[in-house]
Amino acid sequence: MNDKHMDNLMESVEKWLSDEIEIGRSEEEIIDKFDKTYFTELSLGIIDVSAEMYCNNFESNARVIIENSERGDEEFYRKFIDKWGKALRLSKIMYYMCKEILQSYQRNQGNSFLMKSLSEIYIRGCQVYLEVITLVSAGLADGAWARWRTLYELGVLSQFIAENGEEAGEKFYKHKDSKNYYDWARSLPCFEGYPEENYITFNAIFNKCKHKNRHWKKTYESASIAIHACTEGTLRRFGNYKKVATGIGPEMYGIDTPAIYAAESIGIISLNYLGEFKDLNSRIMLKLIHKWIDLLKDHYSRIQ
Repeated sequence: MNDKHMDNLMESVEKWLSDEIEIGRSEEEIIDKFDKTYFTELSLGIIDVSAEMYCNNFESNARVIIENSERGDEEFYRKFIDKWGKALRLSKIMYYMCKEILQSYQRNQGNSFLMKSLSEIYIRGCQVYLEVITLVSAGLADGAWARWRTLYELGVLSQFIAENGEEAGEKFYKHKDSKNYYDWARSLPCFEGYPEENYITFNAIFNKCKHKNRHWKKTYESASIAIHACTEGTLRRFGNYKKVATGIGPEMYGIDTPAIYAAESIGIISLNYLGEFKDLNSRIMLKLIHKWIDLLKDHYSRIQ
């Protein structure tokens, strides 16, 4: 309890004692009443008044508190940008690259359900990729890793729909049941014989993909841990790397992992979308994305 709170407490006690003596209570009566009722009521009052004082202090000094805190972060971010700045710029360019490619091709994608579905997945993929890069650029690797999980799922989903064609695109696009995320796929030929009593899960969608990366499945499981309140997700975060990080606020470590995987995931989504176009320019754009991912990975991997 700070001095101001102690002064308030003593002032209240002295006033109460003075009032009790004035009405003629004996010492024994005063002690008995203090023990039974007054101290509890006084303590509750002090807690309420003190909390109100703190609240008012934070409210009235909000700008100063934030500015002081941000001033303390300036040295960290200077070192952070010195270390990761060039690689992060490549990640951000990839966002603008994919966004521009999507917007230019949407005008000529037609009205098939396949293209509508792949386009919507690409739109959301670009948005989630931006979220990952925003978190990475802020030094929040664990949050970025958790968001990559969604980007990975979008990549698998776009792969599955691209492989199963117009029927899969229509089932996905028209699906409205928010409880059964993937039940729209049940009637597709690839799920023929699938037990009726079993839900269509994300893993089922993944296993039905003709082209899949088993290594990425293990990485996905690692990212899934990052979003749950479990031991692994709490004690073994990027923010706890070798115990040299505080674990609170922006950190220097783990930036490359979500950045690289996010680039590869948005690359897969780009491939599934652009792969439906047969023109020369779409092939050039795919090659551009492939080369950019290689460049990006090289920059991140060379940072120690």
